[in-house]
Amino acid sequence: MCAASGARSISDFTRLAVEEFLKDEASNGTASLNERLRGLDEILAQLNERLRELTNALSAAEATQRESRGARLEQGAIEQ
Repeated sequence: MCAASGARSISDFTRLAVEEFLKDEASNGTASLNERLRGLDEILAQLNERLRELTNALSAAEATQRESRGARLEQGAIEQ
């Protein structure tokens, strides 16, 4: 999502989103500012949830890899 928008980081993505939001708000008087802010809050909440999911998946993968490595080391010690 960040790379697609040209942002290099989450903070760049957020800044770009707010800048775009403010440009749209200035040119489009029909949308309520509060509604748009709620929309941004929802998007940021979804992004945070996805980051949490990815972090958990990465942690689980790392734990599995460590366990597998440990089992192989134990197996090697038993065979010797």
